[in-house]
Amino acid sequence: MVTLVQDEPSQMGRFGWYELAGVFLPRIFRLKNDKFVSVRIAERSLFSRFIQLLPDEVVTCPTIHSYRVTEVEARLLNEINTRHSDCLFGKENFTTKDLVVKEDDVEQFYKFLDLCHSKIILKKSSENDKCGFLRIGGTSDVPYVEVDGTKYLPVFYFEGKIDQQKFLTLRGWDWAHLRFCCKIQGVRDDLIASDCCESVALQELRKYFPLETSFVEYWPVNDITSKVVSKKNTLSGGWTRVITNPEGKKFRGRLTLIKEFPLQQSGHPPYRAKIALIESKAVQCINIRPYQFKEVMVTLPHLVEHLLPSLTEEQVGDMMISLGVVIYKCNKGQLEVIRREGLEDNYDHVPLVTVKDILSNMQSLKNAVKAGDLGGKRAKGT
Repeated sequence: MVTLVQDEPSQMGRFGWYELAGVFLPRIFRLKNDKFVSVRIAERSLFSRFIQLLPDEVVTCPTIHSYRVTEVEARLLNEINTRHSDCLFGKENFTTKDLVVKEDDVEQFYKFLDLCHSKIILKKSSENDKCGFLRIGGTSDVPYVEVDGTKYLPVFYFEGKIDQQKFLTLRGWDWAHLRFCCKIQGVRDDLIASDCCESVALQELRKYFPLETSFVEYWPVNDITSKVVSKKNTLSGGWTRVITNPEGKKFRGRLTLIKEFPLQQSGHPPYRAKIALIESKAVQCINIRPYQFKEVMVTLPHLVEHLLPSLTEEQVGDMMISLGVVIYKCNKGQLEVIRREGLEDNYDHVPLVTVKDILSNMQSLKNAVKAGDLGGKRAKGT
């Protein structure tokens, strides 16, 4: 069996260039031909002026994953900088402490920052902007984001009024733009802390208002930056979320299958992705039993990412097993939701842990981390 190494293209000295906003950036490659850009280079060449001018709360609206470079990639970046760029990207050597992000995220982040800069620094808005506000009925200002030509608004502004089957879950760059508007308006952090948001299309929303209700494009004309708590943003990747869990450190232990429960012909979905607050962190979860949302589970990757980011999924899973916690495998109905929400995280069967078990064992997990006892016990049959 041949083992493929993610930095094999860099071992072969492969790199390239691409242009963004009139600036040429070097790209390196990983397996599957994925293209990556150095965070330090992107900051120095593209983002620094935006990051220095915009509040930190705006800059960090998107969730952008970054990855540590390998020794081989660091050597290649140093070669690019010294031999091919005359130290254009600084005289400090690249090391394994440096980060890279996907090329597409660099492009999307530039567009996002440029839009934010235009709206809150230059005070310029356009009907073609991806996000903004609608003034409903002449009094209520609600943020929206445009997705494929349709305006979507967050349902938490209209809780209890909208048919849940009409919801669209926003994530990624669509959610980042909507979250930006929410930040501008001063929406509570707990309502926008998750990596996704339930929304409803404008044409669907109109059905819940009288026919004469107006929906007018709007953007605040006053100095709105005062509503955003301004912090001095440091560079060096502070706008990214570092992914520390290598692919080879996935949890491979035994999973207990959740049975197929009887379903009703109610017209309501039996399983849904919801948000749970764990240790003051908003984490996406899914219900255990159909139509019942008090008992929920979190995927192991989300547990690690939000609550124990210094550990791997393998370490946390093994510790859970050693504490007597059952780790579950979803049933067919739950699997549909997990796939729709993009929660598989490169697992054939993503491990699930109940929030009840997480809360009752969180202190033990923290104690194990402090004591350096991260090995745990392997589950039988693995």
